[in-house]
Amino acid sequence: MQAWSATSKDEIIECLQRLIVLATIKGNISNSYLVMNESAGVNYPQYTTRGWFAWANGLFGELIIKLTEYHESDYRYKALAEIVKQGF
Repeated sequence: MQAWSATSKDEIIECLQRLIVLATIKGNISNSYLVMNESAGVNYPQYTTRGWFAWANGLFGELIIKLTEYHESDYRYKALAEIVKQGF
């Protein structure tokens, strides 16, 4: 949700990078796919709840679509969108 309300491109990129890292942590039930979890432990992010959370996955996908449509000229969004496509 922070990425949706972020006021700077750098903050959005930082949020997306954290989400991608959390979605691909080893030990995560879904580490071979780029999927969002319900929550991750603050001190131990490899411990997650609900390894497949459809609402969060849909929201993440919608965010990527929004960013690539509205910020087409920013190569960072395009690079992250490519990473996401490979994960799905």
